[in-house]
Amino acid sequence: MSLTPEQCEQFWTYADANGDGILTIHELKAGLHSFIADKQKGGEVKCIPDNVIVEIFNDLDKDGSKSISKKEFLQELMLPHRRETLKAEFMKLCNPVTKKMGRAEVAKMCQATRTYSNEDIEKIMQAADINGDGQIDLDEFLAACS
Repeated sequence: MSLTPEQCEQFWTYADANGDGILTIHELKAGLHSFIADKQKGGEVKCIPDNVIVEIFNDLDKDGSKSISKKEFLQELMLPHRRETLKAEFMKLCNPVTKKMGRAEVAKMCQATRTYSNEDIEKIMQAADINGDGQIDLDEFLAACS
């Protein structure tokens, strides 16, 4: 993920509810859902599957402590190269004609990891497809990964 310092601070306030300076997996999940709900401004909150939250948590927990320090969080999410890496990955995975990812492309991406069920793929599509057209464009992809 690549977020601005302001976005990182805003998310941190959503997630670190008890203010102890670390996130547990439960705080991360609650923070993600609150952050998404706020960004959707009254729309239906699209839940992130638990296995995706576990992946995010493990990516952020660099020291394996089963908690995420603010330093770990900020270092990972403010990496400038992440946005360009995500764009490049999207371009590899998307339909070359439409420059969008439909269910087939999302399924191919998810099944490569062998950790996502068809139900998980459908949840990912629903969460990422902000405009509801059944396709994920680059902006939606970047928003879902940020």
